[in-house]
Amino acid sequence: MHIIFVVLSTTLIYGVIDVHGYRNLDTLGEEISASVQRQLQPLENLGERINQNVQAQMARVNQDVYAQMAPLQNLGPRISASVKSSLSGLDNLGEQIQQSVYQNLEPVRALEFIFKMQDGVGGTTVATYSPNGKTVVIKNKQRYICKGELSNKTGKCSGDLTPFVQNDKSDFCYASGGHTVINNIICLANGPTSVSMINNQFSCRSVDGSPVLVLNLEEYNRLCSGLARGVKYTYYSDLNDPRHVQIPHPNKSVKCENNEPGVCVFRKDLTYFF
Repeated sequence: MHIIFVVLSTTLIYGVIDVHGYRNLDTLGEEISASVQRQLQPLENLGERINQNVQAQMARVNQDVYAQMAPLQNLGPRISASVKSSLSGLDNLGEQIQQSVYQNLEPVRALEFIFKMQDGVGGTTVATYSPNGKTVVIKNKQRYICKGELSNKTGKCSGDLTPFVQNDKSDFCYASGGHTVINNIICLANGPTSVSMINNQFSCRSVDGSPVLVLNLEEYNRLCSGLARGVKYTYYSDLNDPRHVQIPHPNKSVKCENNEPGVCVFRKDLTYFF
């Protein structure tokens, strides 16, 4: 009875060995072992095969991740290069602004040199007025009359230079200090003036104390329109004088009619009050 119990239990466990047909039970153990080995054969190297499968799956995952990340390769350097390219127009921005301001102010700076040439600073200026053709020599803001011939090449007088004196009103038509106008009243002088209008009273005086002439515009027109409607300046630069104006000048707004080094011819219209 003991043996029969074992055979029935084996049948229940493995379900593939029919012990009822065995006459010789001596090999029963071996058969059971062989059967178990056959059942377990598909599980041989299961761990290694699982590991290999997992590795293969991970390799594919890594490839997919790498493919997804490929556009992000060298992202930092590419962003840096893009930003640098976008900002390239801002290189030396301060210097560009400074140069732009400097160029835009070029006409303003030119006035300094034009005024110096009108006043004969650093050289000699010959002022010829039209329509009457009167000529005045100007040296370092002082005005003279040439008692001789003037050289067209150097501006030098062959005779004496005598101070230009405004003996009568018409001499003020050749005033070098410009024309100051307030409320239809004009002040003529050979230098800078200080003017004011207080309680409808016009006051004008020269800064250096030289004589001035005050007229209304109608009187000025009658007095000067036939004498000085315009003036032609010819400036001869003295290279030995450190105050001289360079001709030709690097400032493009300092314009000369001629093309001769050291000599500048330019004109001024005096008809704006006529």
